[in-house]
Amino acid sequence: MGTGNKRIYLPSVNVVIGLLYTQFFEYSGKLSAQSELELK
Repeated sequence: MGTGNKRIYLPSVNVVIGLLYTQFFEYSGKLSAQSELELK
């Protein structure tokens, strides 16, 4: 039973990490866009 749970758990972890990465890149992109506007 333990191995079966791990097989389900690992993909979900990869999905969560992927979502965190996309949110981080979107947030950093917004920050860079704001900084460019402030510099102008």
